[in-house]
Amino acid sequence: YSLSDYNNIMASNFAVDFEKFEIYARETAELYINLYGWYRMPPSVHKVLLHGSNI
Repeated sequence: YSLSDYNNIMASNFAVDFEKFEIYARETAELYINLYGWYRMPPSVHKVLLHGSNI
């Protein structure tokens, strides 16, 4: 789970399976919260992980 993966996916011209993207993003968000719950998630990271499949 790497945030650079999301940057590459969002910038890609390839077709993206948004259902799989949403699952992967949710898993990453959960991992972030479990590991770094003491640190507020930056708005840009929140937008990509929780709303990225709608962008």
